[in-house]
Amino acid sequence: MEPSCSAGPEARDPVALLLAVASPVFRMHLGTSGVTALPDRFESKRGFAALQRDFPGATSDLAEIVVAERARAIPAEAPW
Repeated sequence: MEPSCSAGPEARDPVALLLAVASPVFRMHLGTSGVTALPDRFESKRGFAALQRDFPGATSDLAEIVVAERARAIPAEAPW
């Protein structure tokens, strides 16, 4: 008698269990979050909206400033 190639219940049970445990993954909606994802009642969202309204040309991107060691101080002058 040759062994059967069909999977028995002992092989299907772990697969069904894994699919049941992983089912929430299939309902996930991925995307980016930002200030717009926050509720309007949050003070941080209202503050960010005020900054955008009052300073439309400004950006919220971080700026990295590097100062070389032993750099000479150059007096700042007004551009006007």
